[in-house]
Amino acid sequence: MTPSIAQRWEQLIHSFFPQLKHFRFYFYVRIIHGSKPITSSFSTPFYLLEKKWFVRCDKFDNYSSYQSDMLYNNEGAVYSLPLLFQPSISMCNGNRVLSIDSTLPNALNNDDLYSNHFVNIKKLVFNGDPNYLDKNYKQNNIVNLTIQQSFTSHTWIQVLTKLRHLSLHKNAQMSTDIFHYLLEHTPELDSLVIDNNLLQNLTDNGNHSAICHHLSNKIRYLKFHSATNACQCFNKHKLSKILPIFASKCQHLSLSIQSKLDLICFVLKRMKRLHSLHIHMTEKDHQPINMEWFDEQKAKFSFSNCFIVKREQDYYFWLTKSY
Repeated sequence: MTPSIAQRWEQLIHSFFPQLKHFRFYFYVRIIHGSKPITSSFSTPFYLLEKKWFVRCDKFDNYSSYQSDMLYNNEGAVYSLPLLFQPSISMCNGNRVLSIDSTLPNALNNDDLYSNHFVNIKKLVFNGDPNYLDKNYKQNNIVNLTIQQSFTSHTWIQVLTKLRHLSLHKNAQMSTDIFHYLLEHTPELDSLVIDNNLLQNLTDNGNHSAICHHLSNKIRYLKFHSATNACQCFNKHKLSKILPIFASKCQHLSLSIQSKLDLICFVLKRMKRLHSLHIHMTEKDHQPINMEWFDEQKAKFSFSNCFIVKREQDYYFWLTKSY
């Protein structure tokens, strides 16, 4: 962001939106000449006196910690005050705010009025193993965590007490001990996205009783990454190991099989609490999956009715339970 942006916005608002009352934004920025030129550009009478719009600029000590959709990494963030929405933060190895500059009057420039904006962050993405805990996250409201590669931090797990959604990328690496520790310290976790081979390793093929117990009691939404080859698909043997872990609580399930429709029946028979089921078929040639097929098979499981939607090789089932 260049200082001229603030001037352009001022001209635009003056010309086309003179009655605008609220102006909210959050941008990751490359800070080349320090944060002061950015905040100074928002210090004109228009922003401070006429509109009473204030901004803050945070400079990070490691610009590679934060990433956006731009082609280069960023060194900080500039945003309107108060921050009323939730930015999504992506970091490589943890981060620290190096300096803060804002357009607030000195009497107002304190954490009592505009506290640490990190508490508004709901989604966190680790692109690499975090090597230390940023003090800004000791009090947080993160509910959605994505792990792209390795993760080994007990310290980070200890502050993720409000975590509800955990997504482990196909390239994610995690030890059984860390996974167990995470499950123990995330009492609100109920959603998991994972590769089926990784889950088999983490549960020791369903033999790790402590991990399986946590998963059984927690997970209501379970999604396995879509398969790109046969070895990533579920067969009956894999399903027989995995399904019993989640049968008691899981309501939404997504997985991949090749083309055997009896596997869908196998899932529906054992997952009696499902509200929805997504099946990705890796092979195109198979018996049609439609309401006629379901009516022929439904005596085998406890669902009285179903609504099926097909999108290419993906099938979505919305299920009604028999009583």
